[in-house]
Amino acid sequence: MAESKKTNFENINDLLKAVLWPLVVVIVLVSYNSDITDMFRNSSKVSLGDFSMEIQREAKSRGASELSSVITELSISGIKRLLSMGNSSWYNIVGESQEIDAATTAFYLPADLDSWIELEKAGLVKGENFKIADAVEEFKKLGAEEKKIYFNDDGYTTSSASSEYPHSGIQYQLPASRLDNKTRQNIRRFSMQLTERGKKALDIIIETTARQIKIKT
Repeated sequence: MAESKKTNFENINDLLKAVLWPLVVVIVLVSYNSDITDMFRNSSKVSLGDFSMEIQREAKSRGASELSSVITELSISGIKRLLSMGNSSWYNIVGESQEIDAATTAFYLPADLDSWIELEKAGLVKGENFKIADAVEEFKKLGAEEKKIYFNDDGYTTSSASSEYPHSGIQYQLPASRLDNKTRQNIRRFSMQLTERGKKALDIIIETTARQIKIKT
């Protein structure tokens, strides 16, 4: 069956969504970051009274009532990780440490791996023919070093604990010198993307949060 062409209005609408939604995220996460932090500070779950009810209403209005319980059961780190993905097609979970000349010295998996696993179990993200456990197993087989890393809410990491880096996790690190080019390319394939379910959840969270924030003029 031939695929129907979009109308000019639909094309313009798609363009506006692509341009405007990052602006919404920037406003929510940057301009009103403290407001959101205060909203979530006293709970490890996003099931906070009226906010939770608004999540349910928004999910129901989008014909995705089942997502309300999925979203309200997410941890704060899971919510932040979901937001960080945005509408990017793929998000590479393998990081690379580089020298000034851009030469890769090491590959590593994120310290907040638990938040990725949480989203994967909830069916909000998926890898291309792999699960996060496969990436961890691959790193272990290649002799990755396990290092305890501390990180803050913005994702910055350090090797020492401090009040500015309140979270901790295990980071799997692989020295690049051990790997041939084929192995390096194989490691770089570990990318995640939002599922359709994940895209709906992201839209619900952004829309609901935007409504909860009082814009100060």
